Amino acid sequence: MMSTSTSLTSFFFLLTILLPLTESSNTSQNDSIIETCKKTPYYQLCVSTLQSDPQSSKALSTQDLSLIAIEAAKAIATKILKEINKTMDLKPQLKGPLSKCKGIYESILSDHIPNAMEALDKGDHKSAEAIMSKAASGAEENQKILFGITEFADFFGWRNFCFNYLL
Repeated sequence: MMSTSTSLTSFFFLLTILLPLTESSNTSQNDSIIETCKKTPYYQLCVSTLQSDPQSSKALSTQDLSLIAIEAAKAIATKILKEINKTMDLKPQLKGPLSKCKGIYESILSDHIPNAMEALDKGDHKSAEAIMSKAASGAEENQKILFGITEFADFFGWRNFCFNYLL
């Protein structure tokens, strides 16, 4: 099983690939998802994430799919932040490294994701891509912080992987 941290990093990476593709796509919805996801390193994660969201059936473009992927990344980041807060209360000895992780995810949720969505809404794909790349870097930094804490490897690692590769 992938670590949450790895998954979030992977999710961000996937989004940085999806964002430049937002200018084209007039095929059927399922074809659009498949063709878009074929251009990513984690095809199955991309397809399952986009197909699992009911909004994907209404997406008219790859830009719409990118927004859906960003929303999925936001949901994962929110879960990670809640788990970090819960763990900080339960394990005060880990407050140091977890407070750094908390700051990273607070920044991702309050700055990176809203700014990327705004840029994408305005058609500024390059800025959206750059912003999500910064979010991916934050998720990677989180992974490094948590690397030695084995009790978090499964939980944070898997979510971090999904988060990164959807971005």
